[in-house]
Amino acid sequence: MTAEDVDSLLAWEEVFGSSHRGLFVFAYDVAETHLEDFEALFQFRDREYAFFGVVACDYRAVMTQRSPRWNTVSVARRPFAALRFPIDELITTRRPPPAASDPDRSPANADEVPF
Repeated sequence: MTAEDVDSLLAWEEVFGSSHRGLFVFAYDVAETHLEDFEALFQFRDREYAFFGVVACDYRAVMTQRSPRWNTVSVARRPFAALRFPIDELITTRRPPPAASDPDRSPANADEVPF
């Protein structure tokens, strides 16, 4: 991901207003040996997938530069685990995800991340 990707998503968030959140969605092709590590799995063509979201402003707050030449950014494992949430939570609640700074949000335990 590039810093421009993050900035662009945040710009769209401003266009749509405060009731909308920019969201990065991360997809994982889950190996059979790790199926029990995930609560919500989506099946497609005989494979299991897990999807997690990270609110764009939260990603930006903890991202670090990965490559100055390519302007790529990343987030370390523990902060990422604390910010991510299963995408099915978003689908079932039909509400914009709260930012990590929202006091009603309870972040995931980074020590329980299977990868």
